Amino acid sequence: MKKFISLMLVTLLVMLSSSFALAQIPSQPEGSTIYTPENAALSSEVSPTATALGVILCDDIDGDTAYCNWNIKVSNDYINYSAVWVIYEQWNSSTGRWTTVDTDRFEYKVNPASRFIENQSVFIADEPGYYRAKLGGTFTTVNNGVYVAGADNPSNFTIE
Repeated sequence: MKKFISLMLVTLLVMLSSSFALAQIPSQPEGSTIYTPENAALSSEVSPTATALGVILCDDIDGDTAYCNWNIKVSNDYINYSAVWVIYEQWNSSTGRWTTVDTDRFEYKVNPASRFIENQSVFIADEPGYYRAKLGGTFTTVNNGVYVAGADNPSNFTIE
C-alpha cells in the first residue's frame, strides 16, 4: 500500500509540474532582440545609442510549417553584411526546458548598405508541440563594425 501511495504521489507531482511548465509558456507571437556593437565595452568611439532592434514574428502557421518574418533596424549607421540567425527551440515537457531543434542562417552582403534588413525564415516541425524562434548571430555596419545579439524575447508558436 505504501508503494502504491508513493507511486500515486510521484505521478501527481509529475502531472502538476508538467501543467505548471506549460502554464509558463507565454503566448507571445512577436519577439525582439537587442543587438549591440561587439566592441562597445572596449571603445569610447562607439556611440552609447549604437543599439539596433531586431523583431521576429511567427504568426503564419500552415500545418507543420511556420513562416517567421524578421527585420533589424539601426538608427545611426548602415548595415553592410548580415550573419543573422533564426534559432528554433521546442518545449520539452519531460525535462521542463527548451531544446534547440534548428537554426536558419542568413549570411549575405547588404549592397547598398541599409539601415533596415528583413527576411523570412521557414520552419518545418518534425512533430506537434510548442515552439519559439529568436534572432541571433551578428551583422556588420559601416561605422560601428560587428553587432552581436544580446537580450532577446522569442516569438512563440504552436504546431498542432
